[in-house]
Amino acid sequence: MKTPTPPDFIPEKKRRQWRAIWRDARTFWADKETESESFYLACEVIAPEKTREKLGPKEHFRLPETHSVE
Repeated sequence: MKTPTPPDFIPEKKRRQWRAIWRDARTFWADKETESESFYLACEVIAPEKTREKLGPKEHFRLPETHSVE
């Protein structure tokens, strides 16, 4: 499983932490349907205000194709 690229608003020095959070959330849910939730959660932990501003509400967020994981 490949980790998606963090969005641009995640600071460079926090990207390793973002990836770890994403992997943990993805492992916890272990379901392809929840990739968007894992991505959003990782963003929200690192930068809550920017996440809501850039990605919108969690309920409407879907992982962009450019970040999708195969």
